[in-house]
Amino acid sequence: MATGGGGVGVRKKIQPIRHVVQAFFFVLLILIVVGTVCSFQLGGIEFTEPLGAIQVLASGSIFLAPERLYPLLLSAAVLVVVTVTVGRAWCAWACPIMSVNELIEYVMKKRRYRTPTERKKKKMELGETRFATLAGVVAAAGISGGPAWCNFCPIGAICRTRASSVLVAGAEMTILGMVFSANLYEKRFFCKYLCPVGGLLILLSKLSSFFTPRTDEKCRSCKACEIICPEGIPLYSSNPDMSKCTKCLVCYSNCPYGAVKIDIV
Repeated sequence: MATGGGGVGVRKKIQPIRHVVQAFFFVLLILIVVGTVCSFQLGGIEFTEPLGAIQVLASGSIFLAPERLYPLLLSAAVLVVVTVTVGRAWCAWACPIMSVNELIEYVMKKRRYRTPTERKKKKMELGETRFATLAGVVAAAGISGGPAWCNFCPIGAICRTRASSVLVAGAEMTILGMVFSANLYEKRFFCKYLCPVGGLLILLSKLSSFFTPRTDEKCRSCKACEIICPEGIPLYSSNPDMSKCTKCLVCYSNCPYGAVKIDIV
């Protein structure tokens, strides 16, 4: 089942709505569940970020307290089911790092700053390096005996800094500074090439077939969707890899021919 093309008004409202949702989650994660973004309780229900759960399993520490195994798997399963249902929507609608990166991108556009990759009119060709980062994170957990990545994760850093000691906050601000400064070389550099959470969500999204942007008969293969998509997905092609889609719906909002529809199922 698919939605219709939708009027211009509907298409133009999507991005403002998404930004409001981003702001809500930013406040939620920074001010309400600060310091516990990888594992927290909300409304009496415990949630564990899937990558955090994988690290705990890889470290082997959970087997020292086997009674914690099933609660861990159940709390992680909630977010796994969400990802299988809506794909990588976390990245475009809730991740605080992506939200700040988008704000930086907006400022750069207003200041007419063009990154080196934009000036060369060529994106970096690094392949899917997020999978390599993901593998490294899991390996580090196994070697260290704990969720080592959580000490460096920018998502955790941005959520913990307000409640950290001066020394720890300084280290985390350094990490965030490096992540956000990378935008000056290529927009959303960390999100595109290094984020292990993004890599894991791509793998989980391969199981998702819901809320998927597609082109219809009005498509003229102008490649605008590929250019404006943060992941560079060519919707006009016959079989695009939609596991990378963050459901930001920028393509839906900005297709010059109104040729993008959303497949609900």
